[in-house]
Amino acid sequence: MNRRRAVYSICILGMLLPMLTGCAPTLGLATSGPVEQLSTQSKGSSRVFIDPKGPQDSAKPEEIIRGFLASLPAGPQSDGFSTARQYLTPRTATTWKPDSAVTVYSGEPRIDVQANQFSQNIKGVRVRVTYEQVGRVDNHGVYRANDTTTSGIEEFQCQFEHGQWRINMLSNGVLISDSDFAQSYREVQLYMPDSSLTTMIPDTRWFSWNGWRTAAVQELLRGPVEFLRSSVYRDGFNNNVQLDLDSVTVAGTTAQVKLTNAVASLSKQNRALLVHQLRLTLNDGNNKGPIRVIDDSGADLSNDDNALQMKVIGQTSHLYSLTHEALVTVRNSSSNLLRVGLTPPQLQDLTNESLSSQPFRLVFNSQGGMVIGANAMPTCLNANAQVIDCEAQWSSLSLRGLFAGIRNEIWAITQDNTIAVFTQKHNDPAEEHDNQQGVLQILHPAWSNFGTLISLCVSPEGSRIAVLVQRPQGDYVVLIAGIVRDEQGGVQDVSQYTVTLLRDADIQDIAFFNDTTIVIAQGSLGCIAQATGPCTNISIPMNTRQLVGVQLNNAQSLVSLSNNGVVRYISSSLQGAWRQLDSQTLSICAG
Repeated sequence: MNRRRAVYSICILGMLLPMLTGCAPTLGLATSGPVEQLSTQSKGSSRVFIDPKGPQDSAKPEEIIRGFLASLPAGPQSDGFSTARQYLTPRTATTWKPDSAVTVYSGEPRIDVQANQFSQNIKGVRVRVTYEQVGRVDNHGVYRANDTTTSGIEEFQCQFEHGQWRINMLSNGVLISDSDFAQSYREVQLYMPDSSLTTMIPDTRWFSWNGWRTAAVQELLRGPVEFLRSSVYRDGFNNNVQLDLDSVTVAGTTAQVKLTNAVASLSKQNRALLVHQLRLTLNDGNNKGPIRVIDDSGADLSNDDNALQMKVIGQTSHLYSLTHEALVTVRNSSSNLLRVGLTPPQLQDLTNESLSSQPFRLVFNSQGGMVIGANAMPTCLNANAQVIDCEAQWSSLSLRGLFAGIRNEIWAITQDNTIAVFTQKHNDPAEEHDNQQGVLQILHPAWSNFGTLISLCVSPEGSRIAVLVQRPQGDYVVLIAGIVRDEQGGVQDVSQYTVTLLRDADIQDIAFFNDTTIVIAQGSLGCIAQATGPCTNISIPMNTRQLVGVQLNNAQSLVSLSNNGVVRYISSSLQGAWRQLDSQTLSICAG
């Protein structure tokens, strides 16, 4: 079944406290300068509360199974699976572990009852439930989409005792529909410091609404999701710090966290980091949110992060677009097009070539940029959009696509299925240069063997990368991986580990809308997803071939470029009307 969805990606990754590794030199934390804060969002304002009923007298096995499945969404949301356990035999109700995993399915499951006499004295039947599985949440709250279309099967056994049918055998974990998932499980960002101690990386997890704070702190203390482990700051941390109590309590609006005395062994810097991580995680990214943190001895650590200044969002990006006549930009305070420079004659020659086999791709920022067209070779531009000589190493590369990184980075996919990263040297824009200056490196991620790399996007803080891959069988997958940076923020590598965000038969492009949301274009449909989470359908312009997330009119916006050259945008919630911004456009980018 071909589900065309787009991903509104809170390309989520929460960073958990890592273990002490290596002997890297101590890094200094910023204690002055502007504080950049996430635009916090209200969680659960549109939740629909589920009030399931217990089993009816004389209900048949199929009705018992159907009622049991209908009761499951209330378990993580409100009743702790008390209603679901009413459908089980007393013994099974005490041994079933619903929190071990969550299987997410789409559509209506099929229920087949197969008569089976357990013995002469016990009356029972087997019941098979077949469903279309779309993803799974493990016991750490990490969501992984299916790599393939999977028909899942769950086997139940129902037993007739005391005059009623009840379930006496089932697997641990729960089955829940994709439509009920967001109502029952809370998306939580676990915030981790990046390797340069300048920004926080969100690690998206999914926990039961009932007790999400406790689960979030426990996972934060365990460490980040696997693909982020090489992207976070790890020096001086260890996993000896734990919750002293089994739960995080709430007094009014203030979460209260009691930690073991191992927290006292952390350095002042690392203790401040931990308190800040807890504050952000339990207040949905609000770095001024209330929190009370104490240790076993009663020492109050709540204000230990007062002097800490760390970004929780990345850079603000502007829109650039290339037409046959000019390179133009839109600053974030308006939607007016400003000309950067005329399209050079060399590029005008390329625009006359067919774009069907190799569409134009543009990357541009305050230091200049690069364009590739039908010939797959790069053309380099200075800050005034004038053609300059490219770095010599580019001459040996044939490129499939260009993509913006953070600051002055240019990312590219080569025809050899490798990833090239060029870090432009920072120059005074007033100075003219006749050649490109910077450092080029080639990355060979293990996951490039999964198929042909088609597109990629770098998260706003620069520590995660989403990659669109076309597999040999013809379908597409969107993967999330970590970016490994040095202490100065330079790219070293990408993680060899990934999480699958989406699989579909037809995907055109992907983009980070903000630090926790990815948007995926699929024909005339799209879907928004947390960096690791199920997709929610949205409408996007027909035949979209490029997507970028930028600031327009002082609001975070998603910009689309269609095959016919029309540029449109939508702001804030991604649920409003698309507005036309320009036409006859060859390529767009954030910079």
